[in-house]
Amino acid sequence: MNRANDTVLERQSGPIGRLRISAPTVLASQRFAGYLRAYREEDPGVSMEIDLSDDWRDAIDDHYDLIVRIADVDAAIKGAELMFRTSGVICAGASLRRRFSTPEDLTDLCWNKTPTMGQDLSLTSIGTVEIVTLTPGDYMVVNSGQLVRELVDESVGFAVFPDFAISSALRNQKVSNVLPRWQAGERGFFAIHSARNAKLSIARSFVDGWKDYMKRTCG
Repeated sequence: MNRANDTVLERQSGPIGRLRISAPTVLASQRFAGYLRAYREEDPGVSMEIDLSDDWRDAIDDHYDLIVRIADVDAAIKGAELMFRTSGVICAGASLRRRFSTPEDLTDLCWNKTPTMGQDLSLTSIGTVEIVTLTPGDYMVVNSGQLVRELVDESVGFAVFPDFAISSALRNQKVSNVLPRWQAGERGFFAIHSARNAKLSIARSFVDGWKDYMKRTCG
């Protein structure tokens, strides 16, 4: 009985409350799910509501405790903290693998992208300073990173994914990095929360734990 009471007290000593998060749809990935599992094991007293959306939200007006968004690494976002950086990997289904040899080959296929992506696609040669900017004429815009992934699995054109979000699928050869010598730039994952929020400490612990998890699992 004493041991059981000690376990309850130990669990109650950590953060207790609810954490409402708005995050981009591309986080519907094994890597993020892995962190959520680790966080729940570490802080079982925190219940979470996660809204995956690529729309910009206001932390106060929309009652979110934490907003996560992707932007250029040097973006000036008020109140935002750069958590980690990621490189874009150009991916396509296995049946389209042989269709690619140079960046220009991308212009002949459908570019599946989320609304936050612009009309142009800039690629950087890994290990050099060469940059190629393309404007694919055929594209499909969908507001779901998961649907973008399903389209790629069905060999409907190509898409760009953050390296950490697609690494497992690449290892399992479910999709292919069709231009391994190129990457679609470097982007940052930013955390935005309100200093007036009473649950700021919970959001802070979530962000710090996520940063540490990414360092340990992604290098």
